[in-house]
Amino acid sequence: NPQYSSTSTYVIYAHLLRQIAALSEADHHFLVHWLKKLSARRFRQLVERLLQFISTRLFPAEPDELPPLAKCSWWIPSATRVLSLFNT
Repeated sequence: NPQYSSTSTYVIYAHLLRQIAALSEADHHFLVHWLKKLSARRFRQLVERLLQFISTRLFPAEPDELPPLAKCSWWIPSATRVLSLFNT
């Protein structure tokens, strides 16, 4: 979704990623099966969005544009867990 390309919506995006990361194993398998049906272009866009999210959280252009890292330490683990689903 294009709305998640803005850092102002990263808090919402992070919560969405956390929900996906917390899904049951059966739901993860279903999601992986669904991801395999995506076009290569769409799949690449999703991976790039996740990588951008991780990079921006690690190295924000403006330190004040995101919550303090101490308050959102779960963002990167959630995003990497979701990214790992793309690699199966």
